Amino acid sequence: MQYKGNTYGNVTRKNISLVIFMAILLILGLCGCSKGTAKTDNTVPKAPAAETEEATETTVSDNDLKAAGSAVVLHVDEPSQTIVFAAVDTGEEYSLSYNGLTDFTDQYGEVKIPRQFTIGTVVDIVVSVHSGIIQSVQMKPDTFTLENISGYEINQYRGVFSYGGENYRISDATVIVSDGKRGKFRHIKDGDELTVVGYGKDVYVIIRGSGCGYVRLMGQESFKGGWIEIGELITSITDDMLLEVPEGDYEMLISYNRFGGSKKVSVKRGRETIVDVSDLKGELLKNGKIVFTFDPVDAYPNVMIDGVEVDAKRPVEVEYGVHTLDVEAAGYSNIHKLVSVGSPMAYISIELEKSEVSKNSTARTVKKSDEDLPESFTAKDDKPAEKEEKEKTKEEVKKPDEDKPSEETETATVRAKLYIDGPDEAEVYFDGSYKGIVPCAFIKVAGTHVITLRQDGHKTKHYTITLSADEDETYSFAELEELDDGEEEEE
Repeated sequence: MQYKGNTYGNVTRKNISLVIFMAILLILGLCGCSKGTAKTDNTVPKAPAAETEEATETTVSDNDLKAAGSAVVLHVDEPSQTIVFAAVDTGEEYSLSYNGLTDFTDQYGEVKIPRQFTIGTVVDIVVSVHSGIIQSVQMKPDTFTLENISGYEINQYRGVFSYGGENYRISDATVIVSDGKRGKFRHIKDGDELTVVGYGKDVYVIIRGSGCGYVRLMGQESFKGGWIEIGELITSITDDMLLEVPEGDYEMLISYNRFGGSKKVSVKRGRETIVDVSDLKGELLKNGKIVFTFDPVDAYPNVMIDGVEVDAKRPVEVEYGVHTLDVEAAGYSNIHKLVSVGSPMAYISIELEKSEVSKNSTARTVKKSDEDLPESFTAKDDKPAEKEEKEKTKEEVKKPDEDKPSEETETATVRAKLYIDGPDEAEVYFDGSYKGIVPCAFIKVAGTHVITLRQDGHKTKHYTITLSADEDETYSFAELEELDDGEEEEE
């Protein structure tokens, strides 16, 4: 392809970053000078060493210096309340902490939760320079997205990404996401479908296709209520299932009580594989043992398997198959998960996280200097009145959550429904379980879930949605894309 003189450099961007960085240093220097003289309203007094964590937080004045900038989310760690970002202009990685007062919103200002900011999300951040705590994270407005595209050209040497007759700028700072983690340009192969996110003519993120396919079960009637394992996926068996699984070859295990068996399954990207399990009726009489290790080692937790308390200090004997595991320890968050045993000895390592109170206390005491922030961050000041009003509103919103729900509220939660209005005639799967043909409705479950839409002659599509605990909700998704000529779904 001939590029019409579009050679892009980083000179202008670097100069701008340098000017902004120098401006921040000047502001910080002025603030530092003021500390040596009489205190003003903008002074941030230093907390005495003997003060508590709560007191340390309140010493920051309403005019606390802030920095703002744009970045790409790489990882959200909810247990430690930290987020890893990549700067949009340099690609450098850095980590910041958030707490219960941090605002998370989409590009329209609607409230979101931290886990909805998946890898590759482009955001605008406001950070307290004094504490290093994120004050707000917003999905960046006015970005462009080229979704699931092919027929593109990448010229990394010249810094050009071409698609649909348009040229866009790329650089070493462009974040590549491959198989759910940060990758490199070399990971992009010919024929890969890409999702490209950027701003203006700059490409901030290139997301390589998820590399997932779909597995549909047939003949599973005898195993309803049992379990299916395929790769890292463990889920209960229902009448109609469509499971999203990363591409690859697997030894799929299906079980119900003491009965079941295994089959080899090959999953291909974007394809649907049908597996008949009606012949898997071999008896599973074997037992295995679980050896537990805990971190920290002095936690001494209570452990229950399938609702029965066990002595985790020595190997625990269980039948082959899937079991529920519950772990409780004073001062730590409870753990509820599924574990699989399919060998004479299974080793399970449990990492305990401090309880919510401990995590919030830790987040308040984290301190970061302004040198930890990217150079592209600019100083930002909020009006004291606006900040006070915002925090007051947050406290008022949070108060109902602290009270125990009334019986009327609980009843409303149980009866709330999720309505799917589009696209017409598509099959709807909720976390892999079949729910009906659009339009349809079913009892909803609060939390983050995956909606999968399937229709003959069209490409299967899945969406991640987060549902509230009350009130009916309605979703209408876009029409499914038709398969290309000659392209067929695999059976």
